[in-house]
Amino acid sequence: MGNLYIVEDNFLHREHLETNIRQALQEQHLDYKITAVDNLNLFPKQLSNENINDTDIYFLDIELNSLFNGIDIASFIRKYNNKCFLIFVTSNTRMALEAINRQLNPFSYLIKDDNDILSIDAQIKVILKKIQHTLIADSTASEKILIKSGQLLQFFAVADVNFIETVPNNRYSIFIKTKNDEIFINATLSSVKKNLTSPCLFKELKAYIINTSNIYEISRSESSITFTNGDSLILSPRMIDKLKHYIAQNQASPPL
Repeated sequence: MGNLYIVEDNFLHREHLETNIRQALQEQHLDYKITAVDNLNLFPKQLSNENINDTDIYFLDIELNSLFNGIDIASFIRKYNNKCFLIFVTSNTRMALEAINRQLNPFSYLIKDDNDILSIDAQIKVILKKIQHTLIADSTASEKILIKSGQLLQFFAVADVNFIETVPNNRYSIFIKTKNDEIFINATLSSVKKNLTSPCLFKELKAYIINTSNIYEISRSESSITFTNGDSLILSPRMIDKLKHYIAQNQASPPL
């Protein structure tokens, strides 16, 4: 499940945004957790490279009545992540020039009319449709992992995922360990493997997919893999050997 944040200080606008975003996500079959930020001064201080994923979406009101405006918050976000989706919400198109001048790389703009709050509904649908198309294109280009669970589409940036494994005694469920989260999804590992083309994803083990680019250390004597964020995974010596052989063939170079 991805993360979607609404940063808007007008309570009515925030509620309207959340309602229509939730509806549009359902129409696009996108699985995102929506967070409506209520502490605008604290939110920027909570940001870090550990809690921002490439697939995250931020709806940022530019003209916030707080310590930071939306462009300031976008600068904090871009300090930690250059790939997540920034959508600036504004009633003043001139403010958008500052975002361009500060090279914040917004994905889109949502133009609001205080006299016609309903005018943003169609824009939200268009923006989320564009995000869906971008995520699908990236999954084809090996940058994202696309997982289908029923009608829902879930996307993970390859760089954010440490490993995926089949849930023991339930081959129709998988466990995804990202740098920041642990997620269970109703899907088979074999269906996920079919769509993967990134050479850094080792998928030759029956019950695992391992991101070799996130490996910090491999210890055959301890039958363990340690990832760059400190997570670990226990494998048999035979599995370790297969992994090391794959890394050697693909010229990856984590400490062995």
